[in-house]
Amino acid sequence: MSVWLWDEEQERDIKSELIKIGLKEVEQNIAMVADLKTISPTINMPVSFTIQQASSPGQINKFGETLADLFGTSEEGIHVQAFYNQISNLDICNSENLKLFLGLYEGEVVTVGSLICSKDSIGIYDIATKEGMRGRGFGSAMFNFLLQEAHKFKNTYCVLQASPDGINIYKKSGFQAIGKMTVLENRHLIE
Repeated sequence: MSVWLWDEEQERDIKSELIKIGLKEVEQNIAMVADLKTISPTINMPVSFTIQQASSPGQINKFGETLADLFGTSEEGIHVQAFYNQISNLDICNSENLKLFLGLYEGEVVTVGSLICSKDSIGIYDIATKEGMRGRGFGSAMFNFLLQEAHKFKNTYCVLQASPDGINIYKKSGFQAIGKMTVLENRHLIE
């Protein structure tokens, strides 16, 4: 189980109670937002690289496999893959609220990313690039592609959660930090 804490005023008390019952802090992220009406992403597409929306159960499985690779052989990686294997049998390819994208280099999936739409915003999530393919611009191309797609779906606010290492990348694209999120979990108790 994972718990994301958002409200900094109440976080200290809630966090201490969750730690007392055995949860452990595992990461801190920065909540960010951008007004899609004020930003204009530019995609620098690497040679032999294309991006397409997942449109079949096999592509949804590939999305899950690429995302799960981030977690190695951990329990989390196994569960991420299992989740995408399960939802690949649902009709999510035509969903208005969830869009999964695959970045292919020379026909092989090397990066993924997703958009999740709500009434008031659209979120960018799950940008992941295979380890041996990092540093070649695939992740940046995916991020800017997702921003362009977000414009098409909703001309509103775009949200994401950034690691402290990634915050400056998103600031350069027009995102502003609006808060801190702390993630606690109990994985260490069940592995």
